This record gives sequence, structure tokens and C-alpha cells, in this order.
Amino acid sequence: VAEDLERSYTVSLQRSTAESRELQAAAEAIVTCRQAYRRAVIVNRNAIKQAETSLQRDQEVIFNWAVDHVSEGRRRDRDFMRTVIEANGELLERAPERLRRDREMVMLAVTQSDGWALQFAAEELKRDPEVVLAAVRRSGWALEHAAEELRGDRNIALAAVQTTGEALEFASDELKRDREVVLAAVRKSGGWALKAAAPEMRVDHEVVLEALRQNALTLELLNEALRGSRDLVLEAVQANGLALEHASSAVQEDRTVVETAIRSNPLSLRFASPKLRDNKEVVLAAVAKDGYALEYASPALRANRTVVLEAVACSGTGALLLASPELRDDPSV
Repeated sequence: VAEDLERSYTVSLQRSTAESRELQAAAEAIVTCRQAYRRAVIVNRNAIKQAETSLQRDQEVIFNWAVDHVSEGRRRDRDFMRTVIEANGELLERAPERLRRDREMVMLAVTQSDGWALQFAAEELKRDPEVVLAAVRRSGWALEHAAEELRGDRNIALAAVQTTGEALEFASDELKRDREVVLAAVRKSGGWALKAAAPEMRVDHEVVLEALRQNALTLELLNEALRGSRDLVLEAVQANGLALEHASSAVQEDRTVVETAIRSNPLSLRFASPKLRDNKEVVLAAVAKDGYALEYASPALRANRTVVLEAVACSGTGALLLASPELRDDPSV
């Protein structure tokens, strides 16, 4: 490798004049040569410092290549692998077992990879609270790779769900029943972590309300009894009318609930009961906000001139395509 670099340098020098500008250009051509750079990295990691910025940013490509092409002896070299892991922490996976038990090396990998490299650490380091905490503070998903006893550690699990709410899935069963941990997860995940909570938390009024406030569509995660709660459904459809889809059939027949949903999103008419989709006042309220809601009106109301004209007035002639054939062909409409 050294001979190749020397040969390239000699050729460049021969083509250059004594002027400093040409000498500098020749040197830059050598330094930015990717092939020479990749070779140099294997021999001397300090070559990184001499590369221009564009190649430094390409370290992940360079080091992936290097790890595949160096000898087993070089992979066992701590300094070489440290340089590799500084560029791409997930390359800890290809480090020898001795280095995957190296606490400093694992901490470096975890930090550089935003927590993902924890999965490649030796088992004893997956039981190290400091290492695991460093990982989950960067990505809560790393909790999946922590030792079982640490997935039951309240401080670690709380740190994980505060980073990634959905990481509640990997917490211990006991912590899935911990209201503070579950609430933190629900808030961070936009409500969706509720599905990983213990059954008793999924019927806990405070937890359920928080989930609905974060995302009304989490109504679908509730049991049938709660989806039949008029107050809870009202809370949901005020935020997002489409949550009406997940309400019980009894609540979908509640005119106040349906009208509240329509005010939030007129296309929620689709999820109202057949009786309310045949209610002229309810349908008029929907098509006045979005003429395309006419699609979900009863056949009788799609043939109603007043309703269809209201839909066309709101959304133009495109809404007319949703009317009955008789009205679509009526020149006066």
C-alpha cells in the first residue's frame, strides 16, 4: 500500500511544476483518491485526519469496506476496531467477542449508534445498568436487548419510554402495570403505547383519557365497554371525527355524538348508523362542510335535490357524481 501511494505521489510530482499551486493540487488529488484512502485506513488510521471533508463523511462506507477486507488479526486490533466503531457503532457486531465484552468499546458503540449497538454487546454488558441506560436514553427500542432484570428496572424502563413510548412493549409485566410508566409511554407515543399496557391500565380512566387526548384514534384500542362510553367517545370525536368508526354501534346511533364528529370531520358520516345517514338535517350538516360526504348519505338522500345542491354548492360538480342517477342527469342540478 505504501508503495502504491508513493508511486502515485511520484507520478503527480513528475507532472507538476515547481509552483506551489500545482504542488498543492497534486497533493489534494492524492488525498482525495478514495482507493488510496481506503487502503491507507487499513494500514494507518491516522490517514482519516488527512482526508478532505467529503471522504470523512463517507466513513461508514469506508469502514464497512475495511472490516470486510482486513485480516482477522487486524479485526482483533483494539485501536483499529475503535476507529471503525467511532465511524459506525453498529460494526460492533463484527468485532471479536473480546471487544464486545470491552465496556469502553461497547459504550462508544452504543453512543455512536444511538443505542442500537446494545444488541451486539456481550451478555454481561446487557446486564450493566449504566450501559443499558446510555442506550435507552438514545433509543427506547434498545430496551428490547437489555437483560431481563433490567427490563424490570423502573428507572431504566422509564428512561426508555420517555425516549420512545412504544418501548413499553419490552418492559416487564410489573412495569406495564405502573401508572407513571404507562402514562409516560402513552404521552411519548401519541397514545399508541396503550396497546402494550397491562389490561388493568387499558381500562384505567386517567390512562385512557390521556391516550385519547394524544390521539383520538386510540379509541380502537379500548374494550367494547369503553367504546360504548358516550363521554369517552365524545372526547375522541371532538378531536377527530373519524374516531367514530371505533365507537360501539349504540354510540354511532347517538345524534349528538355523530353531529360532534361531523363538525370535526364531515366524512365521519360514513360511520354513523344507517338511521342517522338517512336523517336529512344530519346529512345536510355534513355535506355543507364537505360535499363529498354525500357518498355516505342514504340512497334516499342522495336522490334529494336539496341535499345534492348543498353538496354541489360546497364542493363543486365533483360531488354531483355521488348523487343518484336521476339527479346526475337533471340539467337543473
